[in-house]
Amino acid sequence: MNSTQWAVVEPFSEAELTNAMLEMSTPTSMLVEALRIAHEGYEKKQADLQLYLNEPRRQLGETTERLRDARARSDRLVEECGQLKVAAIKHTEREKELSAENNALTSRLEQANEKIVELNVAVVVEHEEGFNKALHQACFLFGVTDQYSAGFDIEKEIIGGEMV
Repeated sequence: MNSTQWAVVEPFSEAELTNAMLEMSTPTSMLVEALRIAHEGYEKKQADLQLYLNEPRRQLGETTERLRDARARSDRLVEECGQLKVAAIKHTEREKELSAENNALTSRLEQANEKIVELNVAVVVEHEEGFNKALHQACFLFGVTDQYSAGFDIEKEIIGGEMV
């Protein structure tokens, strides 16, 4: 004890000090008992709260895992979407190339068909001109002046030695 504390306690007798200590110890012990009882209740409440919080913690863990899975799926889908967009662009470009190639081939086909028609017409004309030349030569060789008066008929054929 220091001198100040000793100055406060010195004037009291031993009996007075004992009574003062008892007076102070009774509320203190009651307070300690009340705190102990309250603490026992809090330990029980804390255990109950821990049990109560276990289910939300488990649910939170499951939800976190589902969120992680959903984000991973989302990332995969975003990546796949990007790949599909690139593929769509490539297909569109290829479609344009094929369309241009198709147009070029169609143009060449039309030109070839026109050429075939021209050649067919030329063949028919050449055939008719050749036939007319042969008819004129036959008239000249046989001394016929009018090819129609000599009995030439282009619509008839000679079958079995007769003109039919």
